[in-house]
Amino acid sequence: MISNITIKDALKLGQLHGKAIVDADFSIWQTSEITGFNIDSRQIKKGELFFALRGEHVDGHDYLFAAKEKGATAAVVEKVQDVDMPQLCVDKVEKSLGDFAAFVRRQFSGVVVGVTGSSGKTTIKNMLAGLLRQAGKVYATKGNFNNELGVPLSIASIEDDVKFAVIEMGAAQIGDIAYLGKIAKPQIALVSNVGHAHVGRFGGIENTAKAKGEIYQGLSSVDTAVINLDDQFSEFWISSIKAKKNSPRIISFSRSKQHADVYLRSNSERNEIEVCVRRNIAAQSQVSFKVGGILPGSHNVENALAAISVAVAAGLSDLQIQQGFASGFDLDPGRLSLFEGFCGFDLIDDSYNANPESIGAAIDYLVGRAKEKQQRAVLVLGDMAELGAQSANHHFKVGEYAAINQIDELYCCGKNSGDYAAGFSQAASKKQSYWVADSQAVLIEKLRDVLDVASVVLVKGSRSAAMENVVAALKSSDLEVAPC
Repeated sequence: MISNITIKDALKLGQLHGKAIVDADFSIWQTSEITGFNIDSRQIKKGELFFALRGEHVDGHDYLFAAKEKGATAAVVEKVQDVDMPQLCVDKVEKSLGDFAAFVRRQFSGVVVGVTGSSGKTTIKNMLAGLLRQAGKVYATKGNFNNELGVPLSIASIEDDVKFAVIEMGAAQIGDIAYLGKIAKPQIALVSNVGHAHVGRFGGIENTAKAKGEIYQGLSSVDTAVINLDDQFSEFWISSIKAKKNSPRIISFSRSKQHADVYLRSNSERNEIEVCVRRNIAAQSQVSFKVGGILPGSHNVENALAAISVAVAAGLSDLQIQQGFASGFDLDPGRLSLFEGFCGFDLIDDSYNANPESIGAAIDYLVGRAKEKQQRAVLVLGDMAELGAQSANHHFKVGEYAAINQIDELYCCGKNSGDYAAGFSQAASKKQSYWVADSQAVLIEKLRDVLDVASVVLVKGSRSAAMENVVAALKSSDLEVAPC
């Protein structure tokens, strides 16, 4: 999306809050176009601006020469280096990265969709990319580029002919989403839901709701806020939005509330739902249609409703929405991906991340699939991270939920996972549970002894638990694994 922007333009507009370091050749660089920007000297392309970030282990200032050799136009630094290239000296490189991305964003004439939430946001992002593609070229956040560095880099990656940009936003603390929103300036904004993910960072689920709701702050009267009426904080967000002077329009969705603008009419067939959409909100006119190709798991019905609601806000027709679901979606690894285990059993890889709500949804899916196949449901869990003082309680309740909801066997690994096993055993003392505190290798050995073709196995845990190692080992016997 960066085009016709020079270093001189950036300085003149004050986007870098810096002062050019002038040398004999700088007059040449003043008229050179910036083709993009990057924070990794190894990935620099000719004409890009290199932002020399200081990290915990690596300092970008040490790599200016490497960036120059790759073709960087100039570097943004906090301290001038002895390298023969234009350097723009600023107080804080990270802040200038965000400022420059905000400037670039203002050059984009397409529609930006902002997506955040405790769980489901990546799946919704991928669904949206598939739906919006029916109406034009789409850019969607790559991987987990959803933080204070990833969002600016995503903005820089949007090409000029893109019609829709779907930007995922994550938060580590209150204020993060507000900051990212000022950079991305979404015209359509969605909070998928609020749960206990990262609640240890925020200091309570109410603070999490406030942090996620920041995505609605920058919306104007010509923008749209998409609200999940089934979330306990929906009324809080709606009240906050309506209190704004130039409040955006609201499109709501729900699985059960028929006064929502998009609601679930029926879910009677596998991988197909019927939705009712209020196309003309003022006239209360409604249209009902079916969409097939819904991703597995009841939680993905809610994700689908969220994606449909954003698509409606973006102006897609019912037919385009149906075609988008029929075409399928690109899914990131570790999200309810189905494989064959080492001896022929169903192996469900849901290892990408975990929180209490997402594990509950995974349990429901596992139990349903095991019942359908008339096989035993085996749940394999790693620790959930960032749950703060309530960590033990949340792990215990997940174990309890698993036992009550007919998980046959529980195997878990990690220092906090003993609380899964305690909750499971208390709720169903006769069922099999197994816990190892500090070795995935021991867990894997146990699983390879007990699993057979009559098992349906689901593996899940937070990123820090690295449960993808367990998935890989259950597909192959020659993988070297790490401790928990």
